[in-house]
Amino acid sequence: MADKRMTMSFKSYIAFDEENLSSSYEDSFSEQLTPKLLHGESIIAEAQNVLMFANTSERTKGKSGLLFVTNFKLSFISADETPREEVSFEDTLQLGKNDVSLSNVDGLYLYGSDRKKKLVPDKNFSEKDVKGLYVVCKNMRMLSFSFKFSPKGHGKNLTNTLLHHAFPKRHQLLFAYDFREEIIGMKSQTNMFREPGDWGVEMARTGCRGWKLSSINFNFDISNTLPKWLVVPDVYDAKLKTASLHFNGGRPPLWCWSSPTGCSLVRMADLMPTVTDRSQENIMLEYVRTSHPKHSQPIIIDLTKDMPTPKDILWSFNKLRELCMPVCNSVGFVSRLIRSEKCVYSVTGGELEVMASSTMNHVFMKPFDGTNFGTWSYRMKLHLKKNKVLTALNEADAKTKQDEAWKTIDVAARDHIVKSLDDRIIDVIKDQKTACDMFGALERVYAKKGLAAQVSLQKKLRELRYTGGKLSVYLSEFEKTVSDLKECGGKVDDGEVICLILASMPLEYQAVTTTLDVLYDNDTNEISYEFVKNRLLQEFTKLNSASDLKVEETVAFSLRDRRSWNPRN
Repeated sequence: MADKRMTMSFKSYIAFDEENLSSSYEDSFSEQLTPKLLHGESIIAEAQNVLMFANTSERTKGKSGLLFVTNFKLSFISADETPREEVSFEDTLQLGKNDVSLSNVDGLYLYGSDRKKKLVPDKNFSEKDVKGLYVVCKNMRMLSFSFKFSPKGHGKNLTNTLLHHAFPKRHQLLFAYDFREEIIGMKSQTNMFREPGDWGVEMARTGCRGWKLSSINFNFDISNTLPKWLVVPDVYDAKLKTASLHFNGGRPPLWCWSSPTGCSLVRMADLMPTVTDRSQENIMLEYVRTSHPKHSQPIIIDLTKDMPTPKDILWSFNKLRELCMPVCNSVGFVSRLIRSEKCVYSVTGGELEVMASSTMNHVFMKPFDGTNFGTWSYRMKLHLKKNKVLTALNEADAKTKQDEAWKTIDVAARDHIVKSLDDRIIDVIKDQKTACDMFGALERVYAKKGLAAQVSLQKKLRELRYTGGKLSVYLSEFEKTVSDLKECGGKVDDGEVICLILASMPLEYQAVTTTLDVLYDNDTNEISYEFVKNRLLQEFTKLNSASDLKVEETVAFSLRDRRSWNPRN
């Protein structure tokens, strides 16, 4: 076997695929570089003189070392590697800084001079040699290696080995089945919740009251997916065992956590599909209620309605990975956002400004879908002004000017307008010849103007009432109604707006009205809508802070609708 003596690092090189890519050696490293192996772990393949890049996109800085494939991990070792004995307790003891477990490998890509190729498991690639390798991990980490200075065949052999062992056909082939755990002394004992004492410590720590520790599942008679010891309501085990037969997986109400105020977090499965009588469920929920110091009724949250499904989570993860993994796409992050407007909205929730190939700035905004025309109109006019094509909306110029300069401006303005419209709105403007005509057609259809619109908005404004929830949301709705009224030609001054917003608030906010009345007597100019808005928000925060001091109610998590529970059933 060739000597494994390596150097510290390489300083720089011209490019990944250039012939003059060079490595600068600083100090000789006299020891053989080998990865730290776990019990049962063995080296399968290795490559010498491998360059590991610090930046996967630029590939201009990095380290020189050896790359190993074991039956557990992919490991890169350099001369300046920190000894494992010096690793802090916060770091993993099984993987080093430049190690990746084989089960974490998500994809492998070959990089050559001008192309990229994704490798398929169980299929050998035809390349005679491997110049570069991208390793894409499931945790969105990316590693880039170059075999430019490696002996011939090292890169191909290591890549084939990694491709074979990183994607096993059976889970029994994973290293975890052969790993013999080494006994490691620990400074603090971890609570594994396997013994009754473990649960007792946790119950004492959280101040759990009204619950008991039960061994009803010691032989896994109730459920084989629950631990031996369970914290359950203070009820006879026989009743609990009878009730568990009605729940999916044999999972009755189980204690998870308590706060010093008496609030408990409880989890419970839904009833089995074949069970139509909910009496056992109501009995268990009644025991949960009586476990609270004040016997407060539990708040039930249906996780099937309020939480995303595993399919939704997987879809979101795949979308996030597409955006954050440039190795999977040769186009950059911003370029992919430009091509997909949906991605722009989901990531930013507003606008994303990027530089196009020309000198003009393009702003991607939410397409106009027929609602909130006033907001869209303001945003579009500002966008056209920024790009120096707002003059295209001048009706006089649209009728008189027909030179090439004006036509260029008009085409650019029409392009911006069309790109900011939903597909359903295109039919309204597709027959219009100029940008001014397009904007006028949209205004005639979607802008609420006239006496009828003013009467409708005036009525809505006077009927608005704050009935609870986030005050900021209600204030936004109120302000939008005022804005719509002004846009359709209605007149409403600041004094009237202040009176309307105060009249729409409940009695709890009467203190704000009294304070403003005193200030108004002293100085009428001191009262403005923004001032009133800030005082209302301060009062909202004050009222909610006071309510938080009350004793919390017991929270029970159940896979069903709260309205179906009646303790008298």
